This record gives sequence, C-alpha cells and structure tokens, in this order.
Amino acid sequence: MDLLLNPLRGSFLLPRVRFRNFQMYGNRKVEYGFGAVLMEIIVGRPAYQNGEDGALTQWVSSMFGNGEIGRIVDPKLEGDFDVNSVKEALNIAFACLSYNSNDRPTMGEVLLKLKLCLQMETARLAIGYGR
Repeated sequence: MDLLLNPLRGSFLLPRVRFRNFQMYGNRKVEYGFGAVLMEIIVGRPAYQNGEDGALTQWVSSMFGNGEIGRIVDPKLEGDFDVNSVKEALNIAFACLSYNSNDRPTMGEVLLKLKLCLQMETARLAIGYGR
C-alpha cells in the first residue's frame, strides 16, 4: 500500500490524503481515506509512521488473520470492547482500503455496517458484559 497521511491542513478532522500510486484513487477516494482513518481509530496509531508505507495495514492484517484482536485494538480501551464489533469494523476498514476501487463499499454500505457495530457494542454494555 502506498498511502501517505499528511498533517491536518484546512480541516479540523480529516487528514489530507495523498497517493503515490494514482491507480488506488479510482472512483472511491473518500472510501479509501475513510478506511485508513477507521483503522487508525481502532488501532490508536497513525497509518503512516517513520517512512513505513502500509506497515500498519500489513500488521493489522497479520494479527487479524491470527485471531489476535486484543493486540490490534487501541490499548487505551484496556480490553473493554465487543470482539465481534471490532472484527466487523476491521472488515469495513479492509474493504475500504481495497486496492481495486470497485471492490470498496459505498459510504452508505459503510454506514449500515458501522451501525451494526454500534448495536453490538450497545447490547454488550446494556447487559453489563465487560472484558
């Protein structure tokens, strides 16, 4: 992956996303950028760090494949999350980061799936199930 996340410029919330490989841009640029930001939120660290293109995505993919969800999630959560909700959120991020822009979900599809993640987490909290 060849994604560069630059410091915030002209926006309070969204990083300026620049691609060295313009084939990744495709017709769903927003979805790609959202996938990168979503992964950063889940993991609690930047997607691009110390000159390592795609290192975060590769690391998360490896940990996810090994079922090590607890090692992926931001340690500040101290294990207090619904594993299935995190798995679904990571699947959304991976889909948004798909190399082929036609394989990326629409933002409407992303919204529906994120609402499902929220429902899972809300249900967990409602029944008092924690770590």
